[in-house]
Amino acid sequence: MLDIHSPELKDYKKVLDREWYVEKLYADFSEFSEASIALNTAQKSVLALILCDLAPKDIAEILGKQANAIRNQLASTIVPKLMMLLNLDPDESLHYSDIPKLLAKHGYAISSWSWLQAQAELTYELIKPSKNSLSSDSSDFRDISDASHPTEGKYHIPEVAEQQIVSLEFKFPIDHNLIVLNKGTSQATYCLVPSLYAPQVVGVSQLPMPEHGAIKFSSIGQEQFLAIVSTKRLELTWLDDTNSKGVRKLEEIHLDELAELIAEHEDDVQLYYSNLNVV
Repeated sequence: MLDIHSPELKDYKKVLDREWYVEKLYADFSEFSEASIALNTAQKSVLALILCDLAPKDIAEILGKQANAIRNQLASTIVPKLMMLLNLDPDESLHYSDIPKLLAKHGYAISSWSWLQAQAELTYELIKPSKNSLSSDSSDFRDISDASHPTEGKYHIPEVAEQQIVSLEFKFPIDHNLIVLNKGTSQATYCLVPSLYAPQVVGVSQLPMPEHGAIKFSSIGQEQFLAIVSTKRLELTWLDDTNSKGVRKLEEIHLDELAELIAEHEDDVQLYYSNLNVV
């Protein structure tokens, strides 16, 4: 019998890995202390395909079963176990189409920013403020251990002073296309490149460009940066020539589109992550 790890279902597995903390979900079922509600392999596969926005009839076709068998499995085992795990009223009805929204509400959905960050290589070579922009009490870079990230060893976080005008230097292949995203203390996400700061998609090494003003950070905290380097320009609906007039604030739908496109072209795209402390 096919399951979500079968080679035939690799495209669905890729969607699942990008959008859901599915192994954490399975573990929470297994570790539930009040009752035995661990999912077996068949139940895991059905739930996984529900999270891929498939209907029971589509799941049945994929798994080689009858649609009624999938519906019964959902109604008799998966949904009751899910209600118990999430401490929901067992007398309430739960339609299969509401399961993704419910699990997202309980923290099992991966945000596109988190997924992009997980694909990125953590590096201090990506970005640094110009020397005249460093905070007065910072000795260029400060070493910290970053145990939360898979990269081992020391990671150097540069510091800049609050409200200080800065320029940022990016290191990347000069003949590649670049998109730079910034997520600050407000948790809002912005596209810095291409933008007013650096209209050119190819060949950017410093922000802002000399003719385009300055950057400063108005709140103390950590500024996060993601650089997407690609051999070809990524065709995004929100990224066009009109966006060079200013810095674009991105909503989750924009990040979703970007993540989906990167997942499709993973062999042509490299991601780098870095951060900057505002003190």
